[in-house]
Amino acid sequence: MKFRGEALMGTDLGDELKVSLQCSDALEICMAMEREGIAYYEKAVRRTTDERVRQVFQRLAGDERDHARTLKEKSIFLQPAVQRRTPEKPEVQQFIRQQILGKVFPDAESQDASRWTDAEALEVGIQAEQNSIEILERLIAQVTKIDVRTVFSHLLAEEKRHLEQLQALKVELA
Repeated sequence: MKFRGEALMGTDLGDELKVSLQCSDALEICMAMEREGIAYYEKAVRRTTDERVRQVFQRLAGDERDHARTLKEKSIFLQPAVQRRTPEKPEVQQFIRQQILGKVFPDAESQDASRWTDAEALEVGIQAEQNSIEILERLIAQVTKIDVRTVFSHLLAEEKRHLEQLQALKVELA
């Protein structure tokens, strides 16, 4: 089973995002990743048959919603400072389109997704969390501003926790 996110694994993000990120940019990138996770896990909840898988996907969808809400609150808090600075950066939007959308998590509307077994949906979730972790680790390595690193590092810890939950469920189901 493959999805577009697998192509991301060899991408050098340093070549893709040559811009000095602000905290608001980091929040925007993380929000895009969270929205992808919410969409995937909510669809997976409706398509799974095993109650254990459904419960984990429900919990992860809830976590992603909580993360998105927290990021939005932080973004609103930063809004007055952001408005005094620079407008939206096209490089950040391009990065989100090229490296995040449909690549961290697969498109839950794809034909393949509608035919996944619970085990396949679980494996896709594991791969997506690994993709998230890889992107965040590369972004952390690239940025020097402590507030930006903090935003990415917080989300990285959460994504690692999600990966552990999915991997534990995979072992339980085996």
